[in-house]
Amino acid sequence: MARSEDRFGEIAKTLRERFAIDDEHLCRWFNEGCTLTPSATSQFIHFVEFDEFVDDRPPAIWAGLMPCDFLPVVGNGRGDFIGLRTGQLDWKGYWHWFHGGGDILPWGRTLSEALLFDSLSPIFQRTDRPLAIDPGERISAEEVSVSSAIDDRTRFALTQLSRHLIEVDCTYERAWELMKCNQWCDTAVQFHDLLQANGAAEMLFPGLERIESPLAWIGNWMGDAGDARGYLRALGNSSFTDQSVRLEQAWDISVCHKYAGSKLIDLVDAERISLDENDEEYLHCLSAPIKDRFSAISSLHLQRSLDWRAAGDLAAALREAYLAGWDIGCDQFDGFKCSMELVIDIAQECGQEDLSAVTKLHLHALGD
Repeated sequence: MARSEDRFGEIAKTLRERFAIDDEHLCRWFNEGCTLTPSATSQFIHFVEFDEFVDDRPPAIWAGLMPCDFLPVVGNGRGDFIGLRTGQLDWKGYWHWFHGGGDILPWGRTLSEALLFDSLSPIFQRTDRPLAIDPGERISAEEVSVSSAIDDRTRFALTQLSRHLIEVDCTYERAWELMKCNQWCDTAVQFHDLLQANGAAEMLFPGLERIESPLAWIGNWMGDAGDARGYLRALGNSSFTDQSVRLEQAWDISVCHKYAGSKLIDLVDAERISLDENDEEYLHCLSAPIKDRFSAISSLHLQRSLDWRAAGDLAAALREAYLAGWDIGCDQFDGFKCSMELVIDIAQECGQEDLSAVTKLHLHALGD
């Protein structure tokens, strides 16, 4: 079928009816962007076909491993994906999901931002701790000149973001300048800046502590920089957002499942900080014997979800229902199933149709 405005309209209509998703950048991607030549250093070049994206059983979904609000859009051919997170659970936007451990990191508010970051970060944010993927046949970033003209997919992303045509001779260096000055991909950029600084706690990044997205690595970084409140912030956020492997944060997981938790135990023992009753209960579950830990955390979140729902706070109830599956994960698939069933139920009650529809996909896939 010819890629045209008629095709764009059909895609938009299907996404609204299928997932209650209204996303112009995503529609433009399926209409034209997915066929364009990417940067030679881009890792995410294997796009999900539109028919598969809207299928009842999307083959790209890794049920129980991917967050239940995640719709994969483009992959690297090795199991990692850039995808859309739906609903209001965390940070609505496009995230990088890494299959080796399930770590997830926001790459942009729109798909265009995420594509731009995929194109430019290997060139301008070189680090000895890159994404844990084999570059395969993609060329080294050192082989790309910053003064060379941008590729077609980068131009597409810039055009969507800037809302006007990008100059014909636009270079990668100019594209990077535009990304920085417009604060596109800002959270992902700051995280990779932290990697370039070798995770140094004393490195300060203006505005980082004000990012509202529930990312454990921000709280951990604040704690390591001397603000113990950062560990409290990180404690309640999913361990899949801590990026502890890439930040080389080591602790005894047999003592506590989370880096922030292990730090807080030391601070409490030293009488440098006190915890409220809820944090104490949670930290106790995080420190349970490993064989009991997953069920203890999942059960705690499920109960808290029911309590919040009874109190009329559906937003808090929904977040707890999600964390029952994706705080530290589950050691049995039934744990994910219970989490998703409750997420679907509460999402429908509070009108988050996109989250309900996507979680149903994951639940169905889990049963296959």
